[in-house]
Amino acid sequence: MGRAAGILKHRVELWQPVTSTNTYGEDEITHKRIDTVYAQVQPLSGRERFYAQQVSAEITHRVTMRYRSDVDSSWRLVFKNRTLNIDSVINIDEANRWLELVCKEEA
Repeated sequence: MGRAAGILKHRVELWQPVTSTNTYGEDEITHKRIDTVYAQVQPLSGRERFYAQQVSAEITHRVTMRYRSDVDSSWRLVFKNRTLNIDSVINIDEANRWLELVCKEEA
């Protein structure tokens, strides 16, 4: 599937979870900004959201970006001060060129 780089109009920050130990010896998860990239951020339409919720509740956005091997479903995106938690990562056509991220907006 061909895609034009011109669709990547939005700047999004990529955040990776980091586990550390607090003073009580408990694991604490925080997030560290890894990079800022261009992407296409698409809110799902009502119909798409209905079908997406059949599989996973509260899916709100589809994000397309250039392929990166390090991004996984534990990561999150920040777009216009909104946090999008990644629900799934799809390597489009298994071609290592584009990723489609299915996300849930954090309330």
